[in-house]
Amino acid sequence: GCGAETAAPASAAVKPAESKQSATLAAPVTTAEPEAVPEAENAETSRITEQISLEKQCSAGYTTISVHLPKLESDSADAARINQELWEMGAPYLEQDPNAILAAGFYTWNATWYGDCVSIVVTEEDPAWGEQYHWCFDFESGKQLTVTQMLQRMGADPVALEEALYRDVKRRDELDRQAAIERGLLPTGSLKEGNTAWWTSLDELPFSLDGKENISFVVSRFSAAQEEY
Repeated sequence: GCGAETAAPASAAVKPAESKQSATLAAPVTTAEPEAVPEAENAETSRITEQISLEKQCSAGYTTISVHLPKLESDSADAARINQELWEMGAPYLEQDPNAILAAGFYTWNATWYGDCVSIVVTEEDPAWGEQYHWCFDFESGKQLTVTQMLQRMGADPVALEEALYRDVKRRDELDRQAAIERGLLPTGSLKEGNTAWWTSLDELPFSLDGKENISFVVSRFSAAQEEY
């Protein structure tokens, strides 16, 4: 169901994780001429719509509420549950007063595909540092997938990907801690003392695809040099 005819060979599937991983989500594909979109893309677009598309401005003229949340166009039980979870995230803002600045809300979403399978990432607040939520779904079976299950359907090796991702994040963390030591923010000799429990399973990490056999995982890491996540 998940692109069996176009599955990447297992040997190629490991390469993306060995490259530099990016925390930036891939942008949705757009076009100025909808009628020119290939049939496959039209099919993907019709499978996901927006159940909440909300923009509110306060009296000062700037946006305080911008909520956009997707809907899986499937009648399966898993799709209904995911849609309900997404609805509950945005529903409180439907009646929210846009002048109640402390109750401002921003949600954006992104979907990337592999055959009949989709990875949806919803970002709360700013995409660069906001909290992120994710779901993987197979439209052919109507079932929700874990990240591991989706990677396996792609022909990738989740264990090899996780090991490569860990090495990459650890390398970044040590470079960051070295910069913090040089600035006097950390004591000398603390290079290897950083937190390495960034995740317990790949299944908890949002990820996206770029259509070129590259996989991007989103990992939240505290920067000792910048003193922020």
